[in-house]
Amino acid sequence: LAIARELGDRSGEGHALGIIGIAYRALHDALRSIEFFQQTLAIMREIGNRREEANTLSNLGSAYQIAGDARQALDLYEQALRLAREIGDLTREGNVLGELGDLLLSLDKAQKAIEFFEQSLAIAQETGNRRGEITTLARLGNVYLSLGDVPRAMQYAKLGLELARQFPDLPLYLPDKHSGRSALL
Repeated sequence: LAIARELGDRSGEGHALGIIGIAYRALHDALRSIEFFQQTLAIMREIGNRREEANTLSNLGSAYQIAGDARQALDLYEQALRLAREIGDLTREGNVLGELGDLLLSLDKAQKAIEFFEQSLAIAQETGNRRGEITTLARLGNVYLSLGDVPRAMQYAKLGLELARQFPDLPLYLPDKHSGRSALL
């Protein structure tokens, strides 16, 4: 961050701030995470990096979700989704749909979460995003488990496991019901 600032590299500064925000989010320090993501967002908007703006909106939404502000998280995820669709970033769109599903599931809106997860899964399959596909299969398994539909939950878990076995070196982020975010496996 100091080097980017010294060089006047606004993009590098924005990326460094974003990485610091991610680190604070991983430490569950939502307020510090929000502070750094807001700085990142301002820079990405200033330099016109719309792809990173969408990414930062999503990261900011997750920080607000951890902070317990579901309404603000929802608003930020929706902004990220609109922007991802505007710029044609299918991978980001799929990721945000999954994050929206996680948020809705945490708010006991399982049926709406399923809709977002199914859209996310379709995009992951269309784009060949195997990590996204496996993560979304796990998310669908979790939501059906929460609904008491064990056979359907098992169906999605088995599909995810089969796919994960095909790609054993792929780092995976699977849903963590306690944090509202996905955890690295």
